[in-house]
Amino acid sequence: LKKGQSPMIGGKDHTTHHLVYSGKTDKQVWFVFLFLSILSLLVAVAIFSFAIENQYLAIVLGFTYFLIVFGFLYRNTIKYKQKS
Repeated sequence: LKKGQSPMIGGKDHTTHHLVYSGKTDKQVWFVFLFLSILSLLVAVAIFSFAIENQYLAIVLGFTYFLIVFGFLYRNTIKYKQKS
């Protein structure tokens, strides 16, 4: 709305689009998100098991994982733009 566009029209500014702009194929983008999903599951299980013993360690591990994944994906949105 701020840009004067309808929210019902799809954009080309999603993370998946930026991964394609970086040269990855659709299948590679799918594998990136599959890998991140599986890794997130493993980190969630680790955080849950650490939370029982040490809540501080669980919080630090979860926040660190979030920053790494967010940084990786956000870096792609800044570095690779749609080719005109």
